[in-house]
Amino acid sequence: MLAPLVLNLLFASLILLASWHVLRSYGLKEKWILGVQVAVIFLTPLPFLIFDGMEHILQTLVIILAVFYMARFVGQPEDESQNDRRVVQLGLVFLLCAIRYEGVFFAIVASILLLLQKRVKDAVLTGCAATAPLVFAGIWFIRHGWPFFPMTIVLKSSLKSASLHEGVIALIKNGKDNYSGGIHLIMLVLLSLFLYVVCLYRSRGPWHRLNAASLLFVLTALAHLACAGIGWGYRYEAYLVAVGVIVVAIQLADVVPSVFGVRQDRRQLLARILALGITGAVALLPLVYRGVKSLYQLEAATHNIYEQQCQVARFVRKYYQGSCVALNDIGAVNFYSRIHCLDLYGLASRSVAKAKMASGLTPGEINRITGEANTRIAILYEDWFYDQRAQMSILPEHWVPVGTWTIPNNVICGEDKVTFFAVIPNEAPHLAQHLTDFSSQLPADVAQGGPCAQTLPRGSCGPAVTSR
Repeated sequence: MLAPLVLNLLFASLILLASWHVLRSYGLKEKWILGVQVAVIFLTPLPFLIFDGMEHILQTLVIILAVFYMARFVGQPEDESQNDRRVVQLGLVFLLCAIRYEGVFFAIVASILLLLQKRVKDAVLTGCAATAPLVFAGIWFIRHGWPFFPMTIVLKSSLKSASLHEGVIALIKNGKDNYSGGIHLIMLVLLSLFLYVVCLYRSRGPWHRLNAASLLFVLTALAHLACAGIGWGYRYEAYLVAVGVIVVAIQLADVVPSVFGVRQDRRQLLARILALGITGAVALLPLVYRGVKSLYQLEAATHNIYEQQCQVARFVRKYYQGSCVALNDIGAVNFYSRIHCLDLYGLASRSVAKAKMASGLTPGEINRITGEANTRIAILYEDWFYDQRAQMSILPEHWVPVGTWTIPNNVICGEDKVTFFAVIPNEAPHLAQHLTDFSSQLPADVAQGGPCAQTLPRGSCGPAVTSR
């Protein structure tokens, strides 16, 4: 249970070590390095990601190393001394794409820069290092009856579209949504681009290692904004925020001495300082707001997971160990209990995924799939199974909604309310009794509906809800 927390603490510490090494290599003074590392901690934001318990901190560590190794690799002529750096860089590209598929964006950008330098061999090797983990994973998926790409990508992207036209429309919509919701990342990109132009004006060539690092960050970020996700739990773009903060900090340290290095009177100096201060504040304000918001939400998010997901997992482990349970948020339940899980979102159940990709889920399809799996109960976000166009639920009509749990101040869970369904009608009395028995073990601020409404004394059973 503690492994994700310990690993994320370790990787976060390594991020600070890696950033210190990078900043020192560019000649930054200790006070600059301290300020940049504080910014990396709170703007990424590392505290939120540590408690998130997922792979995004490792991804952030590897992208920092990959960007600055590649920038150095691109910025130096091709010779025999580059062989060792080539091996390290290819290993970082492989690892980055193996951790998360967004690593492909960086690999494509790096390959393009190498091709522009006419270093075809290195561009091809970089492409091979990026595609190798995807091919290995894809072969494994196919051998086990899944599509080549993970269902997390297929169902959440334009890959699920039936036609090229629909896929292009979905991609354009994704990019539009990201560019409107990712202003914090866009401002960081624009600031880096501005400083890149300043460096070019100072006769720093486009392949200077600092300029190469800026290009790698900017182009990778733009590709991510066009094709991937933004915003949910701060994690999808966290790797870009961290490396962007480091790149921009180095660019500022490189540019600012030249700005203030010319002879000027006091008024000119104050005007320049004021102009730079206002520009920097406007550019970074969305990022600072995001960091402050993440700290404010951290405690609430941990409570949300404990009060909803952990309680559902405890309930299932106590009453339905070994049974088939239908879910749409499967992590905690599968971690804490041993069940036959039917994922009605489709990420972990092939039958559901195939139905969603073919013609979409319908009440008949859900009834068939749950029947074949001998499903006893379902614990779902009911709103996720509501067809807005048809104005109706896609859950089978004979399912009995027995009870609900609602958490306050939800900031991280998919919905604030989970509904407990008896998939087969004769399971309803047993489910109602289990919910009644478990009610005394729920946190006090979890509002219960159905058989054990919060307004009733603990252990008192209210009437079961029998229709939606």
